[in-house]
Amino acid sequence: MAKFVNIRMPDNHVVDPTLEILVDKLALAHPSFTFSTKGFTEAHMIRHTNATPRRYGVASTTVYPDDVKFVEEVNVHYGAEFLGSLGLEYKYKRGDTKLAWTITSWRVDNGRRGSTTSTTKLDVAARKFKTTFIPRNLEEMLTAATADIKEGFYGAYRTLQRPIDRGTFTPSHYKMERYLFNQLSGIAIPPLLKFEIESALTSEAYKKARDDYDLAEHMESKEYYPVLAHGPSTYLMSSEHAGVGGTEKPIAVLTEFEQLTDRQQSQIAVLQLMKDNELVNGVGFRFKQDYFYLIKD
Repeated sequence: MAKFVNIRMPDNHVVDPTLEILVDKLALAHPSFTFSTKGFTEAHMIRHTNATPRRYGVASTTVYPDDVKFVEEVNVHYGAEFLGSLGLEYKYKRGDTKLAWTITSWRVDNGRRGSTTSTTKLDVAARKFKTTFIPRNLEEMLTAATADIKEGFYGAYRTLQRPIDRGTFTPSHYKMERYLFNQLSGIAIPPLLKFEIESALTSEAYKKARDDYDLAEHMESKEYYPVLAHGPSTYLMSSEHAGVGGTEKPIAVLTEFEQLTDRQQSQIAVLQLMKDNELVNGVGFRFKQDYFYLIKD
């Protein structure tokens, strides 16, 4: 039921008529952008969907089927890149309440409201959209990805360390202390305690947890740099790791796979075979598809 091919709603869903005024205007002006519910969780979809339209300031001549639901927020993408979202909210003033369009983008800095701004004026909303929904340049893409990869790397190695840190596979702290105290003091260890401790510490589960912990500790000590797949056989990385000179400071550059060093090609080839959030000893970290953290030589 959408007027433009770049407005994509699930079956039996349409953009709320009030939001549609803005979305139609922007979809026509930006045909390379898509306006959809892509990226919505089930809870998010429920929260931003209504059985009835708001129709604030909108003619009510359009008749919709009874089973149609009205979506009050849409995500905007440029290809695979998420640019931000558009939505609706009420603006309350003394003696007056108006429905406003909301614009949310990482480029917006609106104090307490963070990355969201709003307006009741269509032209103002369109101008704000034009100045904020701008695809990232290479430098911005690499900077944003680096932050995500670092956070993912920290989470991955902490996940490997957590069972040992928390004593998941060992008896209580008291029992471990008593076992060690008796052993170091030359006091006989009670047979049941000895069996319990030694069975736990020689189990396959504990051995795996110990190996995981050692791997995480080893990987944490290394230095890394991010590499992003950017199209077929093309990778985005810092110029200092791509062998590109002639700049005062490192910049983000695109490099063909064949131009990478043999070591880099090998690291990427291995990480492409791994699962997301996986650490590979001597190679690096795969955060997700196309996002890699390579160990520096």
